[in-house]
Amino acid sequence: MNSNDKQCGIVTNINTKCAVKLVGTNCVLYPVNSKDLQHVWSFMYGDYIVYDFWLGKVYDLSIQIVVKLSNGARCSMSEEDGAKLYDIYPHVSDVGLFFDDAYGFYPGQVLIGPSKVFANVQWLYGVKPVLSKKSKFRVVVEEVQVVELKVTWITKSYSPKGSDSVFPPPSTITQENLCRYN
Repeated sequence: MNSNDKQCGIVTNINTKCAVKLVGTNCVLYPVNSKDLQHVWSFMYGDYIVYDFWLGKVYDLSIQIVVKLSNGARCSMSEEDGAKLYDIYPHVSDVGLFFDDAYGFYPGQVLIGPSKVFANVQWLYGVKPVLSKKSKFRVVVEEVQVVELKVTWITKSYSPKGSDSVFPPPSTITQENLCRYN
């Protein structure tokens, strides 16, 4: 191939090995295939998403966190309620590039807080504890669920059908419809 020749193509696969540092430890795992890693959050601020033939960018999101209490009971709480709990084992790595205020929760995180935080949660499993004013609960984050996205739609690509709407999808996407986006 001549050095003046130009080529255009699409990358169809990338194999990347990572060095993964475990939060709060000095333990580094290497090599870890990037395909074996899972996202803590299914969507994040600034993500580009596709819906049918529309491209959009996430500018806001709402989450629920699923936590497990020491008695085995599980509940789902809003991000606002979760923010009233304190991280028992805060780490220097909990701030900065990967963990900022917008992404304050992750599976395995241990939190503690007053019982009043649990007054408006949705109980999923087990025995609901007695919510006395003086009691505190220690919980472990099991899951972080994105329940709503706000999207700015950027552009629509060509549709071979030609009959798709010229109007973008709704800017607010609820949990029931999140599975349709990628």
